[in-house]
Amino acid sequence: LVDQVCDLFSTLDGVAVIGLSGVLAYLSRRERPVEFVDDLRGLFHFEPIAAVCASVCLLSLSGLPLLAGFWSRLFVALSAMNVRGEWGPPGMLIPHAGLLLLTVFLASSAVWSASIAMRSVWLMLFGLPLGHPRPAGAVSSLFSAVLASVILIGCGVLPGPLLSWLCAPRVEQHLPQEPPKAPALDDQGGTR
Repeated sequence: LVDQVCDLFSTLDGVAVIGLSGVLAYLSRRERPVEFVDDLRGLFHFEPIAAVCASVCLLSLSGLPLLAGFWSRLFVALSAMNVRGEWGPPGMLIPHAGLLLLTVFLASSAVWSASIAMRSVWLMLFGLPLGHPRPAGAVSSLFSAVLASVILIGCGVLPGPLLSWLCAPRVEQHLPQEPPKAPALDDQGGTR
């Protein structure tokens, strides 16, 4: 069950990537595509919806609490804790070496990605714009980013309904059986 939940919340990281890609597609122009973080400097001043959506997606990807990315990383860690270790001194469970390695990797990648995301969000929300570029992308790209942000916030703030749905026991529905048919009679009045 933890694996299913882990897979679902990891899929929500894909939703964050789709949302961020939607913002970048909305902002891209032929003469100057968005390639660097400085291209997003001051985005909040002229495209506040795009800036907020990009911020939510980036912070979810970095695992900020109250967003779906936090739950994704939490369930990966819980799934890793299910790995059996060996019993050492009396009553002490020594964790598997892979768990320790995974924990170190998750902690260092979380700090690294959070620092990059926070720098990007700071520049988008509080930096002074370098210019006032007009977005050339379709509004549907921005709509996908808004929808992704709503999903990430909803699943992050209220994971309970989603987890209840996943943890609910599955009830198999059987098709109603037809009543047994009477034996067929052949022409002489006997049964076949």
